[in-house]
This record gives sequence, structure tokens and C-alpha cells, in this order.
Amino acid sequence: LISIGEGAFGNCDKLNRIVIPKSVIQMGSYAFNHCENLTIYCEVGSVPSTWNSLWNYGLGKCQVVWGYEEN
Repeated sequence: LISIGEGAFGNCDKLNRIVIPKSVIQMGSYAFNHCENLTIYCEVGSVPSTWNSLWNYGLGKCQVVWGYEEN
């Protein structure tokens, strides 16, 4: 997985957890809009410069955990 498109998970209100692997180099705007119950676990330590600045923007901005590593 290298790209997540604009609004890809928009309105997925039942989604509560997602892990974004280090391989994701492009993230579209509003990718998680209206996902009020979602926590995003990112394997990278901070927002990559290639992700759209509005990737986690919109109604219900999601909580993000940076530098996530699965056990």
C-alpha cells in the first residue's frame, strides 16, 4: 500500500482503528472525514511531507498515534 486517496475512509463511522504502514507515501485530503471514533496508528514518526496537509481534517478530526510498532 503506497497511497490512500482523497476521502477514502470518509463517513466510516464504525471504523475505530487503522494502522498506516510506513509504505504509504501519499495521503489525500479528508481521507478520514467523519470518522469520529477512529484512532489512526502511523508507523512513521511524523507526517510525511508528501501527505496532503488536509489528510486528517474535517468533521471529527481523528486521534493519531505516531511511531506505532505492532508487537
